[in-house]
Amino acid sequence: MSIHYLLDGYNVIHQMPSVLNLAKLEDRRRQLIRFIEQYAPQGSSNNGVTVVFDGDLEVFGGMKSSVAKIVFSQGESADDKIKKIVAQAHNSKNIVVVSDDRDIQYAVRALGAKTSGVRVFLDQVKVSGSSKKSSVKRSPAESQKYIPKSEESKITSEFGEIWLGSGKKRKNKS
Repeated sequence: MSIHYLLDGYNVIHQMPSVLNLAKLEDRRRQLIRFIEQYAPQGSSNNGVTVVFDGDLEVFGGMKSSVAKIVFSQGESADDKIKKIVAQAHNSKNIVVVSDDRDIQYAVRALGAKTSGVRVFLDQVKVSGSSKKSSVKRSPAESQKYIPKSEESKITSEFGEIWLGSGKKRKNKS
């Protein structure tokens, strides 16, 4: 049973430090596709990848990939296109939607799909010839405590206080 990753294209692009220095949106899209082709963050070559971008194919020109299917939303939002793809899937349990957009996550979970935060997906990249995870460059703020949006709702208030700190100063007993 293979998994199919369905990526919210622009949501992923906005969290890839390597593409943020590119001026043209078209170059950013192409860099995401090259990243998928080169590093296979989807894991096995048996796992499919579809990247959904807002916009019309005619406006942006053709993009091709040997690894990923590239879909433009064609008159609807990419969010709606992703929801529609999941709703029409034969077996939505084999789909993992990669997005940090909570509305998309809630909608596709209700349809039976799984979700993954963007950072979690990007961190799946393995360095060629090594079993270690790659070091995707992160800003200092990102390297601190990070909780994927998909996991936030699972944190209980008690665990939240332990993990994030209560914010209250403790009295020193001297």
